[in-house]
Amino acid sequence: MISDIAIRLAQSAIPAGLLGLIALGSCVPPPAGGDRMAQTPPIPPDQARIWFMRELEPGTATHAPTVYADGAAIGYSPQSTMFYRDVAPGTHVFDVENCLKLPESTRTLNFTAGDEVSLQVTSLQNYAGWDCSPSDTYYLSPVPAQVRPWYFARLTNLGAR
Repeated sequence: MISDIAIRLAQSAIPAGLLGLIALGSCVPPPAGGDRMAQTPPIPPDQARIWFMRELEPGTATHAPTVYADGAAIGYSPQSTMFYRDVAPGTHVFDVENCLKLPESTRTLNFTAGDEVSLQVTSLQNYAGWDCSPSDTYYLSPVPAQVRPWYFARLTNLGAR
């Protein structure tokens, strides 16, 4: 017969082993994201590119706010996704859907041909007024170019919008 001590050791070893595997998996860096970059065509010579990126925000509403370029809707920004828009050089105004208009939700950017810029869509849940639907407030924040590959590795590329 197997002793009680042997059974307890085996029972405690299984969860410890699973925790070890989970811990080991969390130490692995995200993939390089090169595959997602390869799926994206180069920027046309007479254009600039703007990326809209939205990370997964666990515990927040899943509403996908509309993103606007120069007042026209260009796409939705669901969690864990990114998309891009090629624009002509010059000044463009980008905004994200909000019930309340806040200065932080709008970005005015000036592009030259070949520029590539990224904005992150983030939310502050239940911040808007009581009569707003959805009650989240969304912001557009700049993403530094050196951080962009990290986002490419983690987000689903929806392509051009």
